Parts: sequence; C-alpha cells; structure tokens
Amino acid sequence: MDGDEVCAIYDPLYGKDLPSDGQNVLAFVAIGNKYADLGELNDEELASAALAKIDKYFDGKGTKNHIKHEVQNWTQEPFILGSYSFPCDPKHNKALGETVGGKLLFAGEHTSIKYHSLVNGAAMEGRRAAVKALANHLKK
Repeated sequence: MDGDEVCAIYDPLYGKDLPSDGQNVLAFVAIGNKYADLGELNDEELASAALAKIDKYFDGKGTKNHIKHEVQNWTQEPFILGSYSFPCDPKHNKALGETVGGKLLFAGEHTSIKYHSLVNGAAMEGRRAAVKALANHLKK
C-alpha cells in the first residue's frame, strides 16, 4: 500500500458460513492513480492483468487453478465512474445524510456511520431516507 494506492487480493467469502463445493473465490481490487490504466482495459484484458498479479504473489497458481472470472469494472459503470468510499470521521457520514433545504435527501453506504462502504449500510440508509422523506411529506 502506497498512501492512497491500494492493490488487494482476497477471498471475499472467507469466514462466511456458506456451503462449499471445494472451490474458492479470489477478488482483485486496485485503487489509486497507480492503477488507473487498468480501468481502460476491456473485461478479458482486465481479467488477464488481475491473474498476472495473482500469479506474481501465488507462484503462478492463479492461472493454473483459474476456472472462470467475473469482471466488475467500476470505472466503466456510468453512475459510479470508479468512485470508492473511504473511511472518515463519522461526523462526515452523518452530515452527508442530513436533509438539504428541507427537500433533498442523500442516502447510501456513504451516509452510514456503522456500515459505511457496505451494501447493508446502503440498504439501511435508503430505508432511513425513505422514511424521513415520507415523514416530511406527511407533515405538510
């Protein structure tokens, strides 16, 4: 890790109580300007680049044991464009979840204090904002 540069290879299912068929999942995440060029690759090129990185750290076992891959390139998603939530002081998450001008609400993992950067945080914050919007509407 170099400051804001992060490259991680991890098992996203580690520690989860899920049935196993003897296969594992490895996730490859690259964040920062150092890895910006990866966002320009097509899915197959990106998968190859990720496998090359995995092979480097695991003595070629990534390619040897590769069965299939799924690519989620956030830089190509039109409503995400490569954004990534970063841990901060909880007061900032709280401030992002406040109503603006009595009419505008933001909700998502970035407004969650307890579950920021997680899908369940986004879902819970979406519910919070919907309830708040409805309550504001019913006050009128």
